[in-house]
Amino acid sequence: MVGKKAVLKIIKHCEEFVPALVTGQLLGLDVGSVLEVTNCFPFPIRKEDDEADADGANYQL
Repeated sequence: MVGKKAVLKIIKHCEEFVPALVTGQLLGLDVGSVLEVTNCFPFPIRKEDDEADADGANYQL
């Protein structure tokens, strides 16, 4: 089950970077046998240079 806010954030992130693939992190609660997604965070799009790898790692920390 995904909350409305999380779905809207996922859609927005995907629309901003069409046709590129996007990634992010889902957060939620384990309720019985169902994972309830409560929020999500988009990861920045990586550029093709060495600094982007460091920036992405720092962002995730």
